[in-house]
Amino acid sequence: MGAESALQEMERESFSANLDTYSSMINGYTKKGMLVEAVDVMRKMKEEKVDLNIVTYATLIDGLFKMGNQEAARHIQRDA
Repeated sequence: MGAESALQEMERESFSANLDTYSSMINGYTKKGMLVEAVDVMRKMKEEKVDLNIVTYATLIDGLFKMGNQEAARHIQRDA
């Protein structure tokens, strides 16, 4: 079961994702180089009104820099 399908299963069972859930997903996606998915999770957090913390931002920014996407990292950093 992938992270996205796990999140959907949680929603079906009426469990709400929280900062820790989303941050874990972002961490996993960035470690696998799946940065589009990581950014999608960040967007979902914002849609759900879940505040990102410094660790979540740092994880995402670090992953973007490591994959050579400095412009996206700077954009995320400006939003922090």
